[in-house]
Amino acid sequence: MDAEDHGSTGTGHERRQPHGRPPRTASARSRAPARRRGPHAPAAIVATLRRTIFALCRQYDIDDDLRHELQLDVTGKASIRTMTVTEMQAVIDRLAGKNVWTPRAQMVRLAAQIDDGTVRLRAFCWTRFSKEPEDLDAREVRSCISFLRNIRKKEGGPQSGK
Repeated sequence: MDAEDHGSTGTGHERRQPHGRPPRTASARSRAPARRRGPHAPAAIVATLRRTIFALCRQYDIDDDLRHELQLDVTGKASIRTMTVTEMQAVIDRLAGKNVWTPRAQMVRLAAQIDDGTVRLRAFCWTRFSKEPEDLDAREVRSCISFLRNIRKKEGGPQSGK
């Protein structure tokens, strides 16, 4: 039997695709569009949104505890891992709108949550830094925030959603 009797050319070991299409190569497979499966967004979108949230928090000097409180306030969820894409976007919108608590505002808010918090904060600032709370630099403000959080924890005050 000849190869021409069967309508093939060559040795007969060629790979054929239906409808005469050429076989897909590795590079063609890598160019295939990503498919969405179910209601979940592609991992690349979620990763980009998470990075954006963390970058904005660094830009505005927002620590993890404050970020968790902000997320809880905006979405009702303290963890980014449990948020939907829409909820992450809402957090980004809140951060980008600069409608957030700065460290100094956080210090004042924490002092207001504690009995005699303002008096205790003022005493701590004078003892530790010999300054009024309004005159503190960023490092000193963070130290005061830690002090106030420790008081709140000891007294059983409201905790962040962490």
